[in-house]
Amino acid sequence: KGLIVHARYTSQMHGGEVHLSTLAEVVKRAKIPVTGNGSVVDAKTASEMAKTGVESIMIGRAALAHPDIFRKLKEGDGCVVAADGCSLAHTHLDYILKFRDQLAERFPGDHIASPDGFASVKMHTHLFRYFNGRPGAAALRARLNSVRTLKEIYDCLDSQSL
Repeated sequence: KGLIVHARYTSQMHGGEVHLSTLAEVVKRAKIPVTGNGSVVDAKTASEMAKTGVESIMIGRAALAHPDIFRKLKEGDGCVVAADGCSLAHTHLDYILKFRDQLAERFPGDHIASPDGFASVKMHTHLFRYFNGRPGAAALRARLNSVRTLKEIYDCLDSQSL
């Protein structure tokens, strides 16, 4: 048993201050373990949330743009610096393609999309997140929105200096 508490009010949606004092009060009153969530983006914000007494911390949106956040927190890295978007995209494309090959091998009778189709569908959303907030990201996202093959994805990524 347990309870997950997001430390923002519903009206705040995904922005604004997290209410750690309210989270601490929930932890204090709860008779079951409480997991905290909300704006944990690095070791400092994780430490602040841990001070509320939560049993564990859940990381959400920060992991989408910075999937290495878990490794960095485990290693005790003080901050999460955005990885190079292009190298991150290349690494994750490799993982996606290996996963696709494993699916095709495991389920030979099922229709598994071609590497082009599989990668473009599975990576579409993630590719956008890797470059969010960086110079030239809007133009890159516009180009990535129209790619349909691995060659187009790689050509697009390799032409960037983000």
